[in-house]
Amino acid sequence: MRPRLHRLRVGLVVPVVVLRGLVLGVLCAAVWWMPGGPVLGWLATATALAGAILPRSLGTWIALGAVIAGNLVVSAEPVRTALLILVISATHGFGSLLLVAPWRAWISVRALLPTLRRMLLIQVLAQPVALLVGLVPVVRTTGAVPLAAVVAVLGAAGLAALLYRLLLPSESNVRGPA
Repeated sequence: MRPRLHRLRVGLVVPVVVLRGLVLGVLCAAVWWMPGGPVLGWLATATALAGAILPRSLGTWIALGAVIAGNLVVSAEPVRTALLILVISATHGFGSLLLVAPWRAWISVRALLPTLRRMLLIQVLAQPVALLVGLVPVVRTTGAVPLAAVVAVLGAAGLAALLYRLLLPSESNVRGPA
């Protein structure tokens, strides 16, 4: 009898270097678009490059913080806020994956689906909230308004937790090999 040859088929794969370049590209595009000034821009660019080369330096998150700070110094616009939420979600999700991926590794596109699903869930929850916050006029009063804001935030957090439990499978529902 001849030994049976086994093959592992993983489908479409991409090198991790491509993902590092994509995260760096997203951050650099956000820096280019950021109105925060040249100091924050250079800080974000340098730390994004450091994060792409040495992911454990956490340069990706420092660059993300600089992008956020640069967008906080100008007045809010709905489009800028929506894109900033998308950049934060994408950079954080894929940057977290790159913390554990070696340079010469290849990653299956199917393995990226859970991260994309989480990113989509964040967008579905955060974008409408950001839009509503941007549409609500600023009210400067005391009394029931701050209490209503606290109740609304707690209700939104509860709804997010409920949707998270319903939409993402828990570990007890995932079946492993028997």
